[in-house]
Amino acid sequence: SITIDIRMAVEKVIDYLMDKGHQHIGYIGGIETYEEFREPLGEKRYDAFVRYMKLKDRYNKEDCYIGSFNPQTGYDMMLKAIKKGRLPEVFFVANDSIAIGALRALHEKGIKIPEDVSLIGFNDIPTANYTFPPLTTVKIYNELMGEKAVEMLLDQLDGRKVPIKMLLPVKIIER
Repeated sequence: SITIDIRMAVEKVIDYLMDKGHQHIGYIGGIETYEEFREPLGEKRYDAFVRYMKLKDRYNKEDCYIGSFNPQTGYDMMLKAIKKGRLPEVFFVANDSIAIGALRALHEKGIKIPEDVSLIGFNDIPTANYTFPPLTTVKIYNELMGEKAVEMLLDQLDGRKVPIKMLLPVKIIER
């Protein structure tokens, strides 16, 4: 298999945000359940976020919002956060699609980004560069994952019997 280390990626994001001076970090994410998966998708990002924020003594459950993996969740969860009257300095958002919905809610309510609140997404979808403001995000090397998958398949067809798991790095794209 070829994947990323979700725990390390989330820790990298939190360290990056804290290095930027953010201490009050919220989370917006999704959980999807499918019969073919044993564990709901999305849980690993949230679990890694909770674990590391607790380790840093910065976890606040009141600033965590969970829905589905789509822009509507970002929009709805951000409106819920705004309604509370107190926003974290920054939100770590589980994917860029959710972040795009959150951006819209912030714009509609006249909340300035990054002056009033900041966002960081995950996946570096092409649209992230064209939002206003452009979205800081975590790049996952999908093309490289595909290339390595083909290489590993060819190795297997050539007789390799030992299974291989490859972890690829992520990169924070600051915009």
